[in-house]
Amino acid sequence: MVSKDDQQDQLLPDEEYEYEEDDEDTEDDVENATQVEHTEKEYEYKAEPPQEGIYGMAVASLITDYRMFLLSMSGQKKARYGCRLFLALVCTGCTITLQCYLTMMTKIIVTPPAVRGLREAYSDFQVYLYDGHTYELSTGHQRGIAEFRNYSKPLDGMKQEEMEALCESPLAQPLFLAAILLVWTVTCLAYFRESMSFTTRMMSLKHTKSMKSKFVLEDEKNDKGNDTGVHTVVRVTVGVKIAILLIVQIPVLSMNLFLLWIGCRWLVATLGFGELLLNAIALEFVLNLHKIIYSAIVPYTMKLSLGNIQVPHSGTRTEMPNWWNMLSAFGLIIIATFWVIGYMFVFQHVLPDYQWDIAAPCQRYMAQAAFIIW
Repeated sequence: MVSKDDQQDQLLPDEEYEYEEDDEDTEDDVENATQVEHTEKEYEYKAEPPQEGIYGMAVASLITDYRMFLLSMSGQKKARYGCRLFLALVCTGCTITLQCYLTMMTKIIVTPPAVRGLREAYSDFQVYLYDGHTYELSTGHQRGIAEFRNYSKPLDGMKQEEMEALCESPLAQPLFLAAILLVWTVTCLAYFRESMSFTTRMMSLKHTKSMKSKFVLEDEKNDKGNDTGVHTVVRVTVGVKIAILLIVQIPVLSMNLFLLWIGCRWLVATLGFGELLLNAIALEFVLNLHKIIYSAIVPYTMKLSLGNIQVPHSGTRTEMPNWWNMLSAFGLIIIATFWVIGYMFVFQHVLPDYQWDIAAPCQRYMAQAAFIIW
């Protein structure tokens, strides 16, 4: 049975299908397409605003508000711009202080109890697993001698709470811990890379003798020659550069690295794998605190005014696709991977001189516990 649509297709004249033959590529078309394919265009690095958040607001305020404070002839305008610059710097100082406080209190009151209990449980486990053939660390805890390791010993001789603490430690599941640490490290390094890139852009700006100079900002024009309200920073004074570096960029870069170290320590010391995930989310909350405060307290008009400031990229403004710019971005994950491996095997001090010997006993213990519960 032939449908009506098929009948209509059969009745169409042959010229309806001539496009299939006419659209075939000729040898000249293929050659031209090959030439176009191998002709790659340069990509232009356009000026970008400072990173959104309290720190980016402080940088924009140090440039625009300070400049307008110097240029304003009216006392009211001077007071307004000066007040806005003061508020931006106060918010920056409060945000950095709050991040430092939360980070330090995590190290002082959150991690020590967990670390203390885990160290004592692991020390007792070493004495039991190695039949007393141990040596003492400077912390007073015991570590087993490798040739006396006895995995065949029953785990009944260990206290249940100590075995639970050991088996709930992230070090009992090294691959899972490595994955969590890798995500946290990449997050911190992404912030660090963004801050470092902006610092490089700011430091590469040309100098001017005064922020009153007309060469400080360059107005962006549209196709009709009208001002778009966007201003590109072209020159700044040495004093402004130093202020941005000391007040904003160095504290931010230091905070990122400090959070990376404290975060890794906290995650390794966490007992319970559910708590491990929650702690990783809590760490990102501390890292994003400057964006949360910016969204909550900064007036919308101030966001618009300071958001129209853009900073050009340093060096060459255009670049051809090449191996370096393609692979350099992936260097971040390589650095993060080496850091995670180095921290787990060398730099972690939650369990000093860790022997990597609790994974197998914990698998056996958890299997017995699951059998009893079942």
